[in-house]
Amino acid sequence: MTFKIKLFFRMSNVYMNKDEQQRIIKRLIYRATYRGCKESDLLLSKFLSKHLEFLSDKELLDFALILDCDDKDIYEWTTNKNPSPKHLNKKLISMLKSIEQL
Repeated sequence: MTFKIKLFFRMSNVYMNKDEQQRIIKRLIYRATYRGCKESDLLLSKFLSKHLEFLSDKELLDFALILDCDDKDIYEWTTNKNPSPKHLNKKLISMLKSIEQL
């Protein structure tokens, strides 16, 4: 819960120092890898292994918002069964869809 609250307040200030960035990256990797649904684990960890080094600070925070969502919802967005919510980063959703199609 604390992580979500901190993310909300940091959205306006998207610059992070290296220590803060590394801490968030470690948390994102863990959250993407240990979801409880093997398909989501594979999709999200594959996404991070391919794109992590190219994501901006804001995109890292946006990805954390995606990770807050239910596995079933993420699957439905990436397979075009349902549209993603408007508050999520469309570029990241599109990148996830390209991973799903591989």
